[in-house]
Amino acid sequence: RSPMAEALARRWLVEHAPEASVEVGSAGFLDRGQPTHPFTLAVLKRRGIEAGHQRSRTLTPLLLLSQPLILAMDEALAERARALGATRAHGLSHYATEGHDPTSIDDPIGKPLAAYEALAIRLENLVPQAMARAMAELGASPSSIGC
Repeated sequence: RSPMAEALARRWLVEHAPEASVEVGSAGFLDRGQPTHPFTLAVLKRRGIEAGHQRSRTLTPLLLLSQPLILAMDEALAERARALGATRAHGLSHYATEGHDPTSIDDPIGKPLAAYEALAIRLENLVPQAMARAMAELGASPSSIGC
């Protein structure tokens, strides 16, 4: 989920805020060093996004504390990030919709390609909303947004 969200956020920045000094990245609590899932790559490629270079990285307390904003794929992960010291960690759906949609983003691992396509459609709706809100809140200063 997060590599797809990261790729979509990067595309949003190129299209909507190319001058912004914002760094977008993804990390998780599991699977350090794993390549992006082939279905994720296929779904992104259909959208003109190449993301084959990404490898998963572990979300450490140091990484959490260095980010002004963490957007997790669900509220449980956001809570875990807050427990490790992140002061601004939110579930992506909750953050993007300003609290109107607190639902988790389903993990497609182990599911068919259609689940990855459904994930992409959902993220294509949420990521632009989240990016616009984050840019407004963080301003034009150099920042990082973690997915």
